[in-house]
Amino acid sequence: MRIGIFAPMTGRQSGGPETYELQLVRALSSLDSNHGFAVYCANKTAAASFREISSKLSVVALRPNMRWISFSLTLPLELMRRPPDFLHATYVAPPYLPCKFVFTLHDLSPFSNPEFYPTAIRFRLQRGFASSIRRAAIVFCDSEFTRQHLAGQFPFATGKARVIPLGVDSAFQRITEEEVRRRLCSFGLQQPYVLCLGKLQARKNTPRLLEAFHLFKKETKLPHKLVMAGRKMWTSSEVFPLIERLGMTSEVVLPGHVMDSELPLLYNGADALAFPSLFEGFGLPVLEAMACGCPVVTSNVTSLPEVAGTAAILVDPYRPEAIAEGLATVLTDTKLRLELVEKGFQRARLFTWDNTARQVLAAYGEVA
Repeated sequence: MRIGIFAPMTGRQSGGPETYELQLVRALSSLDSNHGFAVYCANKTAAASFREISSKLSVVALRPNMRWISFSLTLPLELMRRPPDFLHATYVAPPYLPCKFVFTLHDLSPFSNPEFYPTAIRFRLQRGFASSIRRAAIVFCDSEFTRQHLAGQFPFATGKARVIPLGVDSAFQRITEEEVRRRLCSFGLQQPYVLCLGKLQARKNTPRLLEAFHLFKKETKLPHKLVMAGRKMWTSSEVFPLIERLGMTSEVVLPGHVMDSELPLLYNGADALAFPSLFEGFGLPVLEAMACGCPVVTSNVTSLPEVAGTAAILVDPYRPEAIAEGLATVLTDTKLRLELVEKGFQRARLFTWDNTARQVLAAYGEVA
């Protein structure tokens, strides 16, 4: 088979969706199969990332550099010129496709939590997701939570939904303490710190985490700083006045977007990952931190309990005092901390991109 993969999020610092595209293509290309893969992406930067994976991949950077033209017009024309057996749309499908396709649904937050998005972006995502779900031969869901959410929002799609969890790259592993200290110094960070990873946006619950960290510092007097690694988004403006109002300008470090190659270092250097997100279709940082031996405090809502299992402290993300209590527990209870580290290693080993790719490839066979 010749399988097309439409990967529009790579090269855009888009977090989980970008990781999904790159890791899935890498895992699929490494499997011993007779299939050929053609990747259609947004720009030359994304194309270069995919070409680094394998010289066997056919990579097409769609032009012009205006997505509403290249995705809606250039991609369908390219598929007609050299048609694949079918296409895998990894985030959203164009309005028209001249071939069958499968679709990955990461989450339905634009429908359940419209307050997370500006009006124009929310409308575009709702329309794109609904159209993709309706037309797709199979809908891949990252988690059982997303599958159930899909069944509630779009009952007609229940029969074509497949739950295929994401994986953890082998780069996420333990690093020696000596190397961590040396590299953190060059990175401009000092221990001890609590890490929060993700874009500075409403769904990541940034304001409540700041309030929780303020309570945590006040109650424990521990010397930790809060490292919030992620790029600014449309709801970031409230973050900076809140940091000043809480008097935490010296307690919060904002390094911005961090390259994937540096993430294992940040996890290894952290005493805990604080991930009190309000909505996740999966929540990769939870497993990545566990694979690096970093204890996790995360939310008890959406997909996060499903992903974390019993290997993390689960808290109510809507209560800053609950988040603060979770952080204090993991940083002061040595026995519990060691138990979480060991459980985290075991939990992370259950999720691999190889398993993801094999399940996706089996679903491709259904479509073909």
